[in-house]
Amino acid sequence: MALVIVVSAFALLLAAASLFSRRYVKSGEDFYLAGRRMPWWGIGPTIAAGLFGGTSMLVVAGNSMSYGVSAIWILAVPSWIGAFVATVFFARKVRRLRGVASVPDIVALRYGEGTRTVFTIVTIFFYVGFTTSQLLALGIFINGFTGLPLLPAMGATLLVGLVLAGASGFLGVVITDGIMCVILAIGVGVLAVTGVRWAGGWSGIVDTLAAESPGHLDLFSPSITPGVAMAYVAAFGLALVPQQDILQRFASAKDAGHAVRGGLFALVIFIPLYLFPVVAGLAATVWLPREGHDALPAESLVSWTAKTMYSPWVSAFLFLAVTAAILSTLTTTINSCALNVTKDIYLRVTGDRASPSRTVAVGRVSTVLVGLVALLFATVFDFILGALYLAFSIAFAGMLVPIVAAFYWRRANGYGASWSALSGSGFVILDFALRELGVSVPWPGEPYSLLIAFCISLTALIAGSLLTAPPPAHVLDELDRADDREPTATA
Repeated sequence: MALVIVVSAFALLLAAASLFSRRYVKSGEDFYLAGRRMPWWGIGPTIAAGLFGGTSMLVVAGNSMSYGVSAIWILAVPSWIGAFVATVFFARKVRRLRGVASVPDIVALRYGEGTRTVFTIVTIFFYVGFTTSQLLALGIFINGFTGLPLLPAMGATLLVGLVLAGASGFLGVVITDGIMCVILAIGVGVLAVTGVRWAGGWSGIVDTLAAESPGHLDLFSPSITPGVAMAYVAAFGLALVPQQDILQRFASAKDAGHAVRGGLFALVIFIPLYLFPVVAGLAATVWLPREGHDALPAESLVSWTAKTMYSPWVSAFLFLAVTAAILSTLTTTINSCALNVTKDIYLRVTGDRASPSRTVAVGRVSTVLVGLVALLFATVFDFILGALYLAFSIAFAGMLVPIVAAFYWRRANGYGASWSALSGSGFVILDFALRELGVSVPWPGEPYSLLIAFCISLTALIAGSLLTAPPPAHVLDELDRADDREPTATA
C-alpha cells in the first residue's frame, strides 16, 4: 500500500509538471531548448540528474561492494572530470553559437552539411545505446524489487519515459529532472548513512575491511588496474564532452555566464551523488555477512536493501529514488536522440519548411521511435555496464576528437572530421560485434582496444584535414566572432 501511494503521488507530481511546461511549447526551439531561457540553477540539477542514472546508483554501489574503493574509477571520478572539462572548455563557446541546438548543428556550422550527416548517425547510435542501458537498469531494479519480469518492467519504464519526454519537451524534462534530482539525492544519502550505521560506523568499516579485505581500501584493485581506470576516465569522463545532452543544456542557458555556472553547479551536485553509492557499497561489504547475505549478487544490492532493510514507507521512497534516478536519465537520452531525428533528419529532408506545430508533432513521434528501438536493443544486452560502455566508447572514439578540433584546431576540416567519426566509432562497433560473436581479433582487448580506436580517430582527423583543403576563412571568422560576443539573455 505504501508503495502504491508514494508512486501514485510521484506520478501526479510529474504529470502536473509536464502539463505546466507543455503550455510553453510552441516551437521547435521551445521543445528542445526551452526557448533559451534556462538560468544556471535550473541547468545544474538537470545535468546532474540527467547523467546520474541507474548505472550510477546500481553499478557504482554494486561494484563498490565487489571491488572496494577502486570502484570510484568506474563512474565517479570520470564524471567529475568530464563535467569539469565540458564546462570550463566548452560551455561558453557552445552558448555563444547562434542557431545551435544539437551536436550535428555544431558540426555543420564548423565542418559543413556533409559532416552533419555522419555525426547524426554516430550520435543516434550513441543515444540508442545510452537509452538501452537505462532501460536495462530500471528493468533489473523493478524485477528485483517487485518480481515483475524484466521485459514488462522495461516496457512500463519506457512508457513513463515517453510520456515525460514527449509531452512537454525539454522544459518538462528540466522541471522533472529538478524534482528527481532532489529525490535521488535524499535516496542515495539514506542508503549511505544507514549502511554506515549498520556496519558500526565509518571506523568500523575501515577496521573490518583492513582486517578481512584490505584490498577493498586500495585505490586500485586486480580488477580495476590503473590502465582500466584510465579507460573508464576516457569512456565515461572525456566522452561527456561531445554529449549532446550536456551541450544542449549549455545552449539552452540565458547566456554564456549562466551556462558556465550551471555546469559548475552540476559538478558540485555530482560529488556527493557519486560518493554516496561508493560508501553504501563499502558498508554493505561489512554488514551483509552479519545478516547472512554475503552471497548477494552485486547487481541486486540496491534493490534487495531497499526492499528488505527498511520500513514500508522508507522502502517505497527508496524505490522512488532509484526510479527517479533512472527516469531522469532516460528522459534526457530520449529527448536528445529525438532532437537528432527531428532537427537533423526530418527538417533537413523538408528543407526546414515544417510549421512549428508540425515540428513539435514530429518531435513527439521521434521520441516514441527512439524509445522502441532502445527497448529492442535492451533485449539483446544482458548487463547494464556493457550497453553503457559501448555507447560511451562510441562517443569517446567517434565524437570527441572532431568536436574538440572544431573549437581548438583551425586547420581541421569536414573531410578530417568525417573520417575521424566514422573510423573511430566504426572500430568500436566492429570490435564489440566480433567479440560478441566469439571471433578472435589480432588487437588487444579492453581497455586497450578503446585507446586504439581513439588513436585511429585522431590519426584520421589529422590526415584527412592536412591532405585536403583547409576550411573556408569565413567559417573560422564566424566562430571567432562567436567567441567574442555575448548574446542578449532572453526574458
